[in-house]
Amino acid sequence: MLGQLRRAKNSLAEEAVIALLQKEMIGHLATVDENGQPYVVPLHFVYEETEKAIYFHSAQNGHKLDNLAENDKACFEVCCMQTLNIDENPCDTSTAYQSAVAFGQVAPVLDEKIKQTVLRRMICKYFPSLKEAPISEKTVAATKVLRFTIHTLTGKFHD
Repeated sequence: MLGQLRRAKNSLAEEAVIALLQKEMIGHLATVDENGQPYVVPLHFVYEETEKAIYFHSAQNGHKLDNLAENDKACFEVCCMQTLNIDENPCDTSTAYQSAVAFGQVAPVLDEKIKQTVLRRMICKYFPSLKEAPISEKTVAATKVLRFTIHTLTGKFHD
């Protein structure tokens, strides 16, 4: 599942890529509209390692969903900035970071039990103090849950 980077020496090991997807709080989903215009949106997400999938939620309509209805292919990215590396020469400054980029396809989750499970995982990730709070059937029905199936995944670092 791991793809190839141009600079192989900067590739993250698969375990590090998975750890990044599990710990980062914001991911960016890139889609393309019917005119070829790219659109990137930040979102909350959960990574499901056994399925090699990323789940996120959405309102029932909007730009992102319009794009996905036209073309289900997408790109997903997370990154973690670690430090700024300052040098006397401004052109030699850099940033230490890790990033992961996934290419795949997005489809709506139609099964209400799976939607409920995903929403519960998101609550546990982002609001652990609410992990026991009930999620109403009305809320589950009103929330669109989407599954990003990963076809290719790369991870990169810079020290």
